[in-house]
Amino acid sequence: MSCPWSASHPPYSGPAVSAAAGSSGTPIRSAAAAFLHQWAEEHQRPEGVLRARWQKILAELETTGTYTHTVAELDWAGKVAWRNSVRCVGRLHWRSLRVLDARLIATPEAQETAIRRHLKLATNAGKIRPRVTIFPPARPGVAETRIFNRQLIAYAWWSDLGKGDRANAALTEVALAHGWRPPQSRGQFDVLPILLDRPGQTPHWFEWEPDDVLQIPISHERYPVVATLGWKWHAVPALCDFALEAGGIRYPTALLNGWYMGTEIASRNLVDGDRYAGLPELGRGLGLNLCEAASLWQDEALLVLNQAVIRSFQAAGVTLVDHHIATAEFMQFCQREEAAGRSVVADWAWIIPPMSPAATPVWDQTWPCDERDPRFARRPTTEVY
Repeated sequence: MSCPWSASHPPYSGPAVSAAAGSSGTPIRSAAAAFLHQWAEEHQRPEGVLRARWQKILAELETTGTYTHTVAELDWAGKVAWRNSVRCVGRLHWRSLRVLDARLIATPEAQETAIRRHLKLATNAGKIRPRVTIFPPARPGVAETRIFNRQLIAYAWWSDLGKGDRANAALTEVALAHGWRPPQSRGQFDVLPILLDRPGQTPHWFEWEPDDVLQIPISHERYPVVATLGWKWHAVPALCDFALEAGGIRYPTALLNGWYMGTEIASRNLVDGDRYAGLPELGRGLGLNLCEAASLWQDEALLVLNQAVIRSFQAAGVTLVDHHIATAEFMQFCQREEAAGRSVVADWAWIIPPMSPAATPVWDQTWPCDERDPRFARRPTTEVY
């Protein structure tokens, strides 16, 4: 999508930048100017510092056709990209994001090391920490090494057994085709390997060690049947299919994690028809009347499962937020942004939770849904498989 700068966020128009930001400037030059303008607004850097930085960017553009973000600029770009994420309800914590600079990584083996490091740092023994690892930027004529997986931790789908996560059917087939050997006793929650796509070469893949992946068994103190289902979920929602776009530079692989909201697991992952489709099994176990929709058995089962997920994560000491706190925090984020003179962009359909949305403060709100730079842009599915 195009850079969403509006009249309220024009390209930086200082004397050193105005020539590049006009109609005769190249797209990357204009985007770099807009990026520097926003940086200037939010960091209040002296004019001389900005002028010197812009001259360095211009010199790089003249020589190479692109430029390199400083470490501080990359850190800020990652944080603001989270702040601009229209589908994320957890943006109150955007300043806490730690940006891990992996731009010099050149081999799949080094990328594997960085990925393992990311998960370890993010997991933090259950006290989940938001992290983003930024891999090398796109360069003309340079092949990109990207992660096949959509999430770092994903469960296999066994179609012949009717077990697992249906969303990962294609990834399971790709992993098997490239030599992955699943557990002898295939189950509902077999963790898939990570596959790194190397254009023109066989994908590099690796498996997680058992201790790498923190998983939480799901149970409920008042409904023992929940534990008998054998359900569990992993602690860290880490997305692999994002690119970071900032100031005209595109980083094709940006590995990003936050922490879970309970409804993501209990109202979507474990119950959606194209995922685990577990609600009827739970309903039967609870002795509910599945033959009559008006009995509201689905609502009752969802409530029990959401309680179970929240309490299981709490008992394990693993960070998770419920949808009432998460949406209240989002409204606090909106207030802070307004106080800072910035408007909030959000996709309402993603901000409302998938359970009891009308009982949350975001239900009757509206926001524009513009994409802003810097941003995390999701890769099309056709680029992944």
